[in-house]
Amino acid sequence: MTKGYELIVKKDKTQKRKKENIIKAFASTFKYKAWWCILICTFVLAWTTNLLQGGPIYLMSSNMGLSGAQQSIYFAAMPAAMIIVVPLIMQVAKKIGNKKALAGFLIIFGILVSAFKFIPFQSLGVLYIYGLLANTLYFAFLNVYFLLLYECCELDEFVTGKRREGTLTSCNYFFSKMGAATATWFLGIFLEFVGYDGAATVQTATALDGIITFCTIIPGLLGVVGGLAIVFYPITRKKYQALLTALDAKRQNKEYSINEFESILPKKFVAEYYANQENIKTSSL
Repeated sequence: MTKGYELIVKKDKTQKRKKENIIKAFASTFKYKAWWCILICTFVLAWTTNLLQGGPIYLMSSNMGLSGAQQSIYFAAMPAAMIIVVPLIMQVAKKIGNKKALAGFLIIFGILVSAFKFIPFQSLGVLYIYGLLANTLYFAFLNVYFLLLYECCELDEFVTGKRREGTLTSCNYFFSKMGAATATWFLGIFLEFVGYDGAATVQTATALDGIITFCTIIPGLLGVVGGLAIVFYPITRKKYQALLTALDAKRQNKEYSINEFESILPKKFVAEYYANQENIKTSSL
């Protein structure tokens, strides 16, 4: 009945232009200092997250001797507490800026988590305080760093003229998964190194101390490293607002200036911008 009435779909010749080698696409994002800060933070926080999520299981079962029911209550209580904590984190970010908030949370809470290396886990109160601090560290990263990631997306559009959220987020996701995979590998090696025996009812003193170490000092210090990476993140609130203003003008083919945020741009782009401005002045004479 429909023979002869089929729609003829012409191949879009521009489709080939849209295809881009994923390695080249990722590499093209490495020209931004801001992006390197995000990727370093993502990688080390993937380690922190992995250790803070897996470590408490060993801590509660081997060091504290808690039952499965008690452990379940802990793992249910922490996300519930974050329902209250996360809005507070976002309010801080809104008030002082994304960069300052993320760097501050990672450094301060990283130090606090590390301090539990020297506090005996002899009560549920200590465990829950530790868990609250550890989860605040993790959720602060999880919620605020995405805001910085999308600041980099606006920066990338200003430089390239393309919306590449997919490229940047997938690159970030790759670094996150790479960090998580290496952290899991490290955890197994570390447990074996300290003499942990999964079949043993009672662990050695060395193994118990090792469990405390990878639940506190290691993820805590990695959190501090991630925070320091954000300290060097060059996009401030003022520069970001200037970038958005210039980006809006560029989209409308209007004149714009990069003076207020020149420091966050690739040097090659800055040189080309000023060369173009000089050519415009020369041609207008």
